[in-house]
Amino acid sequence: MILKFYRNHFGRLWRVMMPCVLILLAITVLLILNVERTMPSDETWGFDTVHGISSKEDSGPESGNWGLTASFRFTHVTTSDNVTWGWAFYISWLSFGPLWIAMCPLTLVVVAHQRDRDITAGEAWRYTFRKIWPLLRAYLLILLCLAVGIVLFVALLSVLGQFLNMTTWLILMTVFSIPITYFMVSWSLHNQCIILENLPAIAAFRRSRELLRGKWLRAFAVYALLTWGARRIVAVSFGLIGLILSGTAPEFERLGEALVSERFLTLFVGGYAGITLGDSVGLWAVFLTEAVKVLIYAFLLPIWAIFTTQLYLQQGGDSQPIATEQTEQTEEEAIEL
Repeated sequence: MILKFYRNHFGRLWRVMMPCVLILLAITVLLILNVERTMPSDETWGFDTVHGISSKEDSGPESGNWGLTASFRFTHVTTSDNVTWGWAFYISWLSFGPLWIAMCPLTLVVVAHQRDRDITAGEAWRYTFRKIWPLLRAYLLILLCLAVGIVLFVALLSVLGQFLNMTTWLILMTVFSIPITYFMVSWSLHNQCIILENLPAIAAFRRSRELLRGKWLRAFAVYALLTWGARRIVAVSFGLIGLILSGTAPEFERLGEALVSERFLTLFVGGYAGITLGDSVGLWAVFLTEAVKVLIYAFLLPIWAIFTTQLYLQQGGDSQPIATEQTEQTEEEAIEL
């Protein structure tokens, strides 16, 4: 049902997404140009199927990603001829980064369809901006909670120090993962509660938890599947980019030779591949990998928005009358969603 709705309303959903995508791509270009100016000339670059192209100290399966927050990973890798292969197992929490703001106009589009009403992308965005402060407060509170969890985790690691081994690591990872996962899923309807019920941030978190009573496992299953799917789509996409670049850039040649083997299939189920590129890389290649990352998360965000909004409505969420600006009418007119 989710994918059917996505297919039937693909154009409208992407008209909502497009401003965010274009702005984020523009910001990406500016950041890349800034990195070129500020990064040391002898900085070593790397390419892998987790991050695309990045500086070597930020590359590899242990580092972060703008689209995935608070990730803890256990990896086993083998290296030959400067090409790194292995398996990467992740416990991570999916975040759509700067694209999060599009959740609310996407929610309005889904609710409008459920109420047999019509709403344009412009109207959805205008109404969202009128709710921007409670939305920002909710987003910052979530980031704060994650930051506190990460700081506590790092502090505990430093205290344990010499006693840290794989068993201890897995126990700590589980201890910190369970509460974070619980609250990330329990609060996943807060956007709908803010935009449709006009609730402040804290009240929206409480309301979301109430609505998900008895449905938490279902929400978690979709959440986990979407997170895993995002990882696999990114890995396979970057693997294909590695193959393409191997035909145009000599430094990718060894990776291309490896990827044409059966090892490419491991990217679909948790495989990892990377290569050290040296101290120079084309900015167009960096932008290509970052643009692909943006588009992948932009493609997945409507799926999460559709699922959470439909779940919100099924659980008895109450949508207030929402004022929207019709093209030919005044702002005071309303569409009952």
